[in-house]
Amino acid sequence: DLSLKLTKVVDVNKVALHQQFPVSLETTMQEKGAINEKPTVTTPAPSTETIVRHEIASVKPAVSVASSPSQNTTSVSIVKETSATQGAETEYRQASSYLQQGRQSEALSALQQALKLDPQHAPARQALISVLIDNNRQEEAMRELKHGLALDPHQSNFAMILARLQVERANINEAIISLQASLPAGQERADYLAFLAALKQKTGAHKEAIQLYRQALKKHPSNGVWWMGLGISLQADGAPQEAIDAFKQAKTQPGLSAELHAFVDQKIASLQK
Repeated sequence: DLSLKLTKVVDVNKVALHQQFPVSLETTMQEKGAINEKPTVTTPAPSTETIVRHEIASVKPAVSVASSPSQNTTSVSIVKETSATQGAETEYRQASSYLQQGRQSEALSALQQALKLDPQHAPARQALISVLIDNNRQEEAMRELKHGLALDPHQSNFAMILARLQVERANINEAIISLQASLPAGQERADYLAFLAALKQKTGAHKEAIQLYRQALKKHPSNGVWWMGLGISLQADGAPQEAIDAFKQAKTQPGLSAELHAFVDQKIASLQK
């Protein structure tokens, strides 16, 4: 179980971030279960250029043709890149074996070596983050997440995990920055939008929160907590009737605890006076 519950419980009028957004390695990461399973070996497909060179090398030429310096440089580059990628995959597979045996220290070393060989080996970085969080080494996990995002800002999953770890440390503004930086990649995810909305709401940016909540609910309307969050920001933004409608929607959707149901009823009653 890679879930890392937030130690800071946000009060109910800030949309219960603790309840709605626990820190976890999202589904796209396949979590620890994936690394504990026998990994699928991914061998990089050789490029057309590599195949052609292999075929040429297998035939003894009748006439020796000197290669130009640029051709030699390209050839060496391809060989080094292929070797590094294969080496990283080997280290990743070894790390998987270590994890199956419960040898986390060795797994950690193998994953770090894999990333030295190929910094863009996403499964290795995902697994490394998993192991670090498992061992309560959140600062190191955050560094790995930032490095991964620097290499590929489209890793919206990394951005969410990083933001949640930052929320745990009460660094709300940093969490917002992390999410906004990868928003182009995360804007199709309702949970991403709702998480950013909740953080915007916490900082008092209610107009932005309203817009984000509405975008999230358009994609996934059956989330009671998000409707509640929308109601809170609508009320704060001076739209009481819309807030009442949102709170009533929250009551009809799943996701609200008994405590939050009572909170929503209280909000509706106060707005109807």
